[in-house]
Amino acid sequence: MASRPFPHSSLDGFSMGLSTTFPPRLFWCFMNFWACSYSSSAHFLKYWAKLCRATQEMELKLREMEEEEMEREKRCQEALDKNIIFEDKLTTKEKELDSLQHKLASVTKTLQQMQAEVEKVIEHNQSLIKQQQDMEEQNAQLVVEINDEKTRNEQLKSEGDILTDENEEIRKELHHIQNITDQKHQEDTITLDLMNKQLQDLQDE
Repeated sequence: MASRPFPHSSLDGFSMGLSTTFPPRLFWCFMNFWACSYSSSAHFLKYWAKLCRATQEMELKLREMEEEEMEREKRCQEALDKNIIFEDKLTTKEKELDSLQHKLASVTKTLQQMQAEVEKVIEHNQSLIKQQQDMEEQNAQLVVEINDEKTRNEQLKSEGDILTDENEEIRKELHHIQNITDQKHQEDTITLDLMNKQLQDLQDE
């Protein structure tokens, strides 16, 4: 259909509006032809304009999509580059982690060896402590024995002192007895001499 009225269609429509009967078939067909042809051409032009606009819009959208695709590809490339850099860094970190694990294993082995040596030293110290305790017990026993020996020596010394005193007394008594014996011997000798002299005198007579 036409989007705006034209003079012939307006007059024909006006005359048809005044008439109470249908128009002739030729006029009806002529009117339909003009209206249909004009409406078809207008519709075609309108459709063509829409198609051109749609094509332009599609081209713009395609350009935008191409730009977006290029931007997306650029971003993807940047992401790939970042991913490659990240993979390189990850590889470097993995190598560092492997080296750290090797170092940790060596340090753990060293710590185990040191722990074994420390355990040996502890066992040696425990044995030395036990030996020291045994020696202390032996020393304590020796101290007790020495104290006992000192007590015995003191007792023997006291007994020796007592025996010395007794020997001194016995010696004094023996000396006294010797003196008495000597005196008696002298007296006997004198008496014997006197008796011998008397006997001699008697014999002389």
